[in-house]
Order: sequence, then C-alpha cells, then structure tokens
Amino acid sequence: MSWYNPSQDEAAEEYYSSKSRYNNAANQRAAAMRAADSCSMEKVQTLSAINSCMSDKLNFERRIEDIRIIIGAIDGSMGGSSLISAMGADIPSLISKYNISAQQTDDSYKGSIRCSEYAAASIFDVFRCKSVEEDTLLDGARQQFKNELERLQNALDELEAQINSLHRLADELTSKINMYNTEQMDWRKVMVSSAFEMNHFKGYM
Repeated sequence: MSWYNPSQDEAAEEYYSSKSRYNNAANQRAAAMRAADSCSMEKVQTLSAINSCMSDKLNFERRIEDIRIIIGAIDGSMGGSSLISAMGADIPSLISKYNISAQQTDDSYKGSIRCSEYAAASIFDVFRCKSVEEDTLLDGARQQFKNELERLQNALDELEAQINSLHRLADELTSKINMYNTEQMDWRKVMVSSAFEMNHFKGYM
C-alpha cells in the first residue's frame, strides 16, 4: 500500500486502524491523568499527616525534656539545667542545705543549755528533712515521672517511625505522579500521530 495513493479500501482500513489507536491512546491518557490526580490527592493528605506528626513530635520532645528536668531535679543529676539553676538548686542539694542549717541550729541550741540534769532536746531530729529515698511520696512521684518518661519515649519512637514511613510514601507518590505524567505525554504523542493519519487517509475514502 502506498501512503500517497492508497485504494479506497486500504484508506478505510488504515483510517479505522488509526482511529482505534487514537481512541485507545485517549483512554490510556485519561486513565493516566486520573491516576496522577489520585496520587496527587493522596500526596497532599500524606504531607498533611507529616505536618501533624511533626507537631506531635515537637510536643512529645518538649514534654520529655520537661520530665527529664524534673527527674534530674529530684535525683540531683541535672545541676546544669537552666530551669534547675533558676530554682536555685536540685532537691537533694536543697535538702542537704536545710539539714546542715538544722544541725547548726541544733548545735547552737544544745550549746546554750547549761543543765547537767537534763539533756537538751534535738532540734535536728525534729526538723530534719528526709532524703528523696526516705520520702515515700517524693520517691513515688519520681517513679511515676520515670514511667511517664518511658511511655512518652516509646510514643516518640513510634511517631518517628510513622513519620519516616510517611516520607517514604510521599516519595513513592512523587515518583508515580512523574511516571503518570510521562505516560500522558507519550499517549498524547500517539494521539497526535494517529489523528494525523486519520486525517490523511480520510481524504482517500
């Protein structure tokens, strides 16, 4: 068959063949457009979820830091913290300073008593402040803070894993969108060439 001089039957056959290719390409291009739009919508939702998770992550990190400072204040292990510095000292240091003062007062009081028949009462025994380990309420509070710290840390680890998973999903969706956009361009080329062939052979029908 000659491109420039086909018979009427040959022209009709090529026309409908080109039309079939055109329609198929149009359908495939439309499907690629729908798929790209679907991926774009899912990507928007994924990015929104990432932003929400990042906000939660920041909140968890702040709460974890606050609880660590509190535990450090109770344990006396975070004397360099700005918050503890603002308080003046950690709790064990405060208890120690208080007990030293109470002991000094007790010594001064006993030194002022001049009666051999009676032993002076111990002010220190009365006013002595219990250590963190001796104070069941304070020690229990410390344990509760430690439990909450562990819970928050586990939640933060899970959240970070979720964020990483969402980032991977967003990357996959971006790749799919690019792929579907490339498909659309390829199918459009088929449509253009098929339309040209249809127009050419229609003149010989």
